[in-house]
Amino acid sequence: MRIENIDHNLKLLEKSFGGLADINKYSQTILTPVVRWSPFIKSWLYTLLHPNARLRRQNDAEHTLGMVMLVTNTSLKLQPYNPSLDCFLLTLAATDHEFGEGILKSDVCYLVKKSDRDRDEYLAFVKRFAVLGGDLMIYHRRAFLLQFAGIETGDEDNAWEIFPEADRKILHWLWENRRREAYIFKYCERLEYILFAIEQGCRYRNYIMAEEVLRNHICDMHQACKLIPGWEEKIWTPNIDNLAKEVHKELVSCLPPAKLFKPEINRGV
Repeated sequence: MRIENIDHNLKLLEKSFGGLADINKYSQTILTPVVRWSPFIKSWLYTLLHPNARLRRQNDAEHTLGMVMLVTNTSLKLQPYNPSLDCFLLTLAATDHEFGEGILKSDVCYLVKKSDRDRDEYLAFVKRFAVLGGDLMIYHRRAFLLQFAGIETGDEDNAWEIFPEADRKILHWLWENRRREAYIFKYCERLEYILFAIEQGCRYRNYIMAEEVLRNHICDMHQACKLIPGWEEKIWTPNIDNLAKEVHKELVSCLPPAKLFKPEINRGV
């Protein structure tokens, strides 16, 4: 009876914290099983062409922690150029942005992700985080949606029509009032892809990954330099840009023609 009483009181104590305990536990378990970069891990053609190439397997929890550090440090570097920057929103967005994938138990590569998948990830996130309730949930919804606010289609309504009306209003508010934060988040995530791919090139000579990611995202860094004050001065400097382009040129010269492996792995990240 004593053990049963202890068990009962432990569960009661846990429930007393409400959503705080629930989300705290959930955040430590839901992201770890989701493995990223699956085209490079599962591609038979990639393995055939580069049987000795390896990479550090990255899951969503690792990517999320990396994004929290990258977004926070980048925001601090950029703050002198953007005095009113909402660093808290950016850090919370980095913390929350992959929970939808964790709930749905799969990662979808950036360049092949469909808008319906974005909606499904968001709705799964809202349903799970609803236990927080009240003002906390307002903060989290806004932070999660920040990743969808940094669009450049010229037709925001059409791009956001997959979301419920109430959430489209949040996206409009973010676009009007936190556009710079949306851009910083967007290009920080592209930068995280680049940094991960560079690591695999340095550590394992995984040149296909390094070449593909640089090819896909150097142009994003150029766009960030145009849109975000301080990005060119503090993050993607001219020296870095020149070196990245030179490295990419060298990688292209030593790899098989891209068309040989494009159907299997050249799908973006």
